[in-house]
Amino acid sequence: MRLPAALAVLLFLSSALSAEKIEFFENIEFRGTKNLDRYNVIRMSRAKANNKGIIIDTDSLKDVLEKNIMVKNSSLSREGNSLIIEVEENYPLFTAMFVDKQQSIPVLLDEKMNLVESGLFFRTDMPIIITGREYADSAEGTKTLLSLFELLKNMKSQKGVFVDELEEVRLDSPAELKVKLRKRKTLFVIKNELNGFVRLEKTAAYLDAAARYPEFLDLRGNMVLVR
Repeated sequence: MRLPAALAVLLFLSSALSAEKIEFFENIEFRGTKNLDRYNVIRMSRAKANNKGIIIDTDSLKDVLEKNIMVKNSSLSREGNSLIIEVEENYPLFTAMFVDKQQSIPVLLDEKMNLVESGLFFRTDMPIIITGREYADSAEGTKTLLSLFELLKNMKSQKGVFVDELEEVRLDSPAELKVKLRKRKTLFVIKNELNGFVRLEKTAAYLDAAARYPEFLDLRGNMVLVR
């Protein structure tokens, strides 16, 4: 027996919808996120919004979360009409730029310098680390990078707001760092240690109060070199 065309189409659409888990929520709340791009996750899961709320395929959402390199574990639950997305991230993660004569390669690294992703730029809550590729591959460079990662992680865990002001950290040797802060033009040279960052924070506060930003400040010695 042949089905009418309209009925056949209706049955096809019904089977397609049943293969997905389409649900309606008034709002979506993420919990536990630090670096995860929440809006991109929702966009990739093909959610659609109207004036009443959000329609989303929760199976597709689970798949997007499972494939995201920043996500270690995740779970979905409903609280009333809200979708709650609990996330445990792979944290901390560091974006580094490995530079050589030919090109600069962005890499995403975990705190033990394991490669998470290469060739794509990811924004994290840590400053961008810039170093020579040859130096990063050396025993000294690896040790210095690991030490810097640990220092930044500890500063962040103490809820130091100043860590969020760090934009770029250039590493060429174990003893010193070249640092740029967000929305300031000054290039700072500091000792590669906690006291170096403490001195940088105090100096930045002074410059902010004076609204004066020189091109270069060397904070390693007792005397400050300004250019």
